[in-house]
Amino acid sequence: MKITTLNYVNDDAETLESCVVVIDQFRATSTIVSALANGVTEVVSCENFEAAEKIKLNLKNRNCYIAAEYQGKKHPNADFSNSPSYFINDHKITRLLLSTTNGTRVLNRCSGKVDTIYIASILNLSAVAEKLVAMSSNFTLYCSGNSGKFSIEDAYCAGGIILNLMKLETDIELSQSSKNVLDIFMNNTIDSLKHSPSAVKLRSIGAYKDVEFSLNLDSYSIVPELIRGGVIQVPIK
Repeated sequence: MKITTLNYVNDDAETLESCVVVIDQFRATSTIVSALANGVTEVVSCENFEAAEKIKLNLKNRNCYIAAEYQGKKHPNADFSNSPSYFINDHKITRLLLSTTNGTRVLNRCSGKVDTIYIASILNLSAVAEKLVAMSSNFTLYCSGNSGKFSIEDAYCAGGIILNLMKLETDIELSQSSKNVLDIFMNNTIDSLKHSPSAVKLRSIGAYKDVEFSLNLDSYSIVPELIRGGVIQVPIK
């Protein structure tokens, strides 16, 4: 099993394996995991708010809502922001249309170019690792980063997935970038992520609750997969 890692939204997508795990810890993939674990049936990744609005109009579904942000702030016309902590209560939402600065860009970039796309966060780290062992194929960990810059929380999550895999599978080949994120995981703590640039920014706009919520390790034992344009839960094995 070969594991490669990309660390920015603008990394060369030509190097992707046929299976990709997308990570945007603060906050897109954490929002997707939380939403699906708390009653949302499907999350649709949208390029921007305007694209989400068109989908909503076409669906004419009163249980369809838009969560959209740019640079951390809620779009003024969205139903709500990109907030994983919002979904801890079941809001009777059937379909969530999600547009974010980084994570949904990566999802849309990978869509149609690879065979399988999973969504990972610290919230479901072990479940994703278990799924990857069951698949037993090469894959890429795609860290979304922060506006084209390295994001330590994404790298930490990627490293955690690798360490979990190494406990379950011995035949693993790591690229240098994968070794790097494993080192980041081994030499940092979850608490240290609360002081990352992204966490500091979210605190400054009043969204620190999402930082704390997103760092609850293995809160959910689910694996989201992007299938035909929508992210849904799939069996772990």
